[in-house]
Amino acid sequence: MIRHPLRYLAAAADLPRAHPIYHRAVRRALDTGRLTASVRAELRSDLPYMSALTFTPEMLGFDSLDAAAAAIAAGDERMRGTNHVDRERGLIIQAPFVEEGAHVDSRAELTGGIHVSRGVFIAPEAIVRMDEKSGLAPMVIGPESNIQDEALVHADHVAIGARCIVAHDAVVHGAKLADDVTVYIKAIVDTGAVVGPGTFLDAAAYVGRGVTIPPERYVAPMTAVTSDEIARSLPPIDDGHRRMRADVLAHNAEHAQRYVRGQFDALAEILDLA
Repeated sequence: MIRHPLRYLAAAADLPRAHPIYHRAVRRALDTGRLTASVRAELRSDLPYMSALTFTPEMLGFDSLDAAAAAIAAGDERMRGTNHVDRERGLIIQAPFVEEGAHVDSRAELTGGIHVSRGVFIAPEAIVRMDEKSGLAPMVIGPESNIQDEALVHADHVAIGARCIVAHDAVVHGAKLADDVTVYIKAIVDTGAVVGPGTFLDAAAYVGRGVTIPPERYVAPMTAVTSDEIARSLPPIDDGHRRMRADVLAHNAEHAQRYVRGQFDALAEILDLA
């Protein structure tokens, strides 16, 4: 595993320019063949902690590197953006890909094949890990979703739809969230669960392994949904939940764009640390 882009410069030349590792400072470092103190400072301040993972073709279910490369070439842009062929070592490199207009805080951690869609905000101390892999498909975080402070999104078979909220200290582990799902503070969605569109999990709610929650249901604080039968009996969300979701989405979307525009750099400028 490559622990940080500073150690990934040799492989970065083969990545698309839109890839976050193609940050302007990394590009300069590649062009000059050296890292100056100012470039190192820029990398530390601007890049999230991103880790690329390496896999043999067999680990991903392929008989050969050529077969894996052909599957990547035939895949969609999200698959091509997160999977890269290292022919010299005979490996597949899986690394995060962040679309333009998304913001991943420099204190967040991303590991493996993760596609971060436009308008996404990943907050400080959030951890998103795709290090339990069984194929080439990336974890996709859908447009305008937000992963808040100290939230954990982990394991294979995770999917986050559009306009989802994974709030402070929430956990999504090996589960799928449809569009417009809210996983509020300290709520947990466990392995194999599927949460239907528009559903609102309130604080410290729990969705058990393999449970499917129908669309637009409300899970009250500290409620454990451990079976499909319980899930089907859940009440619908109300207008208050819809308004709260809209407010949180708007707030985090504004945060993302302000970070992208660099409007939270004033303190560094005042202290002459920029």
